Amino acid sequence: TVAAGKTYVMGEKDGYPNWSVADEPKQTPTVTVTAEDEEQHVKLIWTCELDETGLIRQNAEVVNTGEGQLEVGKIELAFTVPADANEILTTTGHPQRQDFTLGRFAKASMAGRPDFDATLLLSVGEKGFGFTHGNVYSAHVAWSGNSVLSAERLPYTSGVIGGGEVLFGGEISLANGESYTTPWLIGSYGEGLNIRRVHRDWLAEHNIAPKPRPVILNTWEAVYFNHDYDTLTALADKAVESGVERFVVDDGWFGSRRDDTSGLGDWQISQDVWPDGDKSLKALADYVHGKGLEFGLWFEPEMVNPDSDLFRAHPAWVLKP
Repeated sequence: TVAAGKTYVMGEKDGYPNWSVADEPKQTPTVTVTAEDEEQHVKLIWTCELDETGLIRQNAEVVNTGEGQLEVGKIELAFTVPADANEILTTTGHPQRQDFTLGRFAKASMAGRPDFDATLLLSVGEKGFGFTHGNVYSAHVAWSGNSVLSAERLPYTSGVIGGGEVLFGGEISLANGESYTTPWLIGSYGEGLNIRRVHRDWLAEHNIAPKPRPVILNTWEAVYFNHDYDTLTALADKAVESGVERFVVDDGWFGSRRDDTSGLGDWQISQDVWPDGDKSLKALADYVHGKGLEFGLWFEPEMVNPDSDLFRAHPAWVLKP
């Protein structure tokens, strides 16, 4: 059973929308419901999908149908859960359990990305549920920014679990005809915490065939920033002898990255270290492939040095006070 959650909007007339459903949903693996508040000039398009792995996901699109600006303050979607789901499990650092009683429990991640204290999965179930026993209901917000997961039970409603993106005031302001779509809220149900269906869904969506993890040699501790074709090809030879299957060139192959004070963010091959020709980075990759190994490059897309071309060209891209 699925329930579209709370939708708070602020427009010319503040308050809760009075939705009227514009069409009847069809009973297919994908259900779409369109609702509208004509007085406040807000349209809601709610989509719910059941996939072949048994996961269910939902999102909502909010459309401004009026002439004024519409500020979207908060949207949380939710799945209903039965009364015997009376214990909450989160995983901030280590598993934490608490009773699922009346009231609201919320766990927000507010660092601009899923931080170390983020619980990426919120589960509820029969008290004492474990990895292989007990009915368990789980929710995950498929979003890499600020988000919240919540569980709520009120005296006159069914319990729900869900969440969504956390929006700051003024962050989403819609002109006429513009829309905002929430991240997917993914729900899972099964016996115990075994969430293999989540893994199957992710692998299928990204067209990844499961295979054993390769044995990797990473060059960092061997050479640090001192990249050199002859040194690294000799290291690749040693890797083959040792049974390594993937050879990864670590930090130092790009930009002005000769130490850790500059160049991070400039993901272009350093011509100082890897000049074009027989000893270029491509030549190293070809050499590694010729040894029967996979070739990998390390990079860190979420970080940047202030002393970098990227920072100088796009200072507004950096998350900072």
